[in-house]
Amino acid sequence: MSIVSSKGIFWAALVLGVVSTGCGHLVQARDSVEPFAVPSVMAEQVLNPEAGHNRKVVAGLDGTAAQNVAKGYTDSFKPQEGESTQGFQGLEDLSSD
Repeated sequence: MSIVSSKGIFWAALVLGVVSTGCGHLVQARDSVEPFAVPSVMAEQVLNPEAGHNRKVVAGLDGTAAQNVAKGYTDSFKPQEGESTQGFQGLEDLSSD
């Protein structure tokens, strides 16, 4: 009678395989970023860091012009004359022949 049976070897190999192929050893995305580098990365992505301190009125469109732009934008989604109101039809046009 052998000390190590074939069932024991099978289960040992199975456990070893499951443990060694798990996700625990993978490097997570957050682990590759140095914690002290985060503020500098954020600072590089900000276009104007002093923008929040400027409390002056924004120079741009007045109320009437802004309403016209918004109306034109929303009207652009309405179907025009002669346009189909149906969007993507998928595979309806394909036949099984």
